[in-house]
Amino acid sequence: MRLATLLIIGILMPSLAQARDCGLFEYRAIVTGVYDGDSVTADVFLGMDTWRHNTKLRLLGVDTPEIKSASRTQAIIARDQLRDLILGKEIRLCTDEDKTGKYGRYLAWIYLDNINVNAWLKMRKLGKPYKAN
Repeated sequence: MRLATLLIIGILMPSLAQARDCGLFEYRAIVTGVYDGDSVTADVFLGMDTWRHNTKLRLLGVDTPEIKSASRTQAIIARDQLRDLILGKEIRLCTDEDKTGKYGRYLAWIYLDNINVNAWLKMRKLGKPYKAN
């Protein structure tokens, strides 16, 4: 009995950890556009053969330079590297709340395979930590 319990825990732990790092809502999506280093557009699969097309997303926890600013050169570098990483690819989209932020974008963590894209931007020095989304 004890061995069976340990086996079940061992099997469930990775999936529980994955669910915990994703927040309350989790979706599959295809990235259709990258505006800048922290704003993307995606077609989001809601389930039951239902898609929400052209959904604007704001990456949580990271701030990259704006395209229309004095930091335009750095903004283009961040945008292009993010584009190379995720454009046209299926991602896992995670949110704590199903609502939009200040500029009408859904606030989300994005994962490509096992890569936390939000953290990837910060690790590559393409963006800085940001709390107020």
